[in-house]
Amino acid sequence: MCSWADGTFFCGLVNGLLPGTIDVQALDKSDARTNLELAFRKAEELCQIPILLDVEDMLEGKPDELSVMTYVSYFRQVCPLLPFFFFFFFSTNFERDK
Repeated sequence: MCSWADGTFFCGLVNGLLPGTIDVQALDKSDARTNLELAFRKAEELCQIPILLDVEDMLEGKPDELSVMTYVSYFRQVCPLLPFFFFFFFSTNFERDK
């Protein structure tokens, strides 16, 4: 299962825009800090998406909901086809809950 809290969704967003950017199969879901930092850094470097979220807030499970929605909206601006990529990526690369 992938999650906002462990950083895998954010990594998936970046990889959805730029396939091959992040090896999502190699992500360690128990290392949320590294996953979040990687996703935020790559989004900023490669897509010019500003880092609006604080890793500590995400790790504590207290992110500002509006900030998360605003951050994710930047991905939509970068690639209007993101919903297609996002669906394709997650339907083919992550196991679903049973």
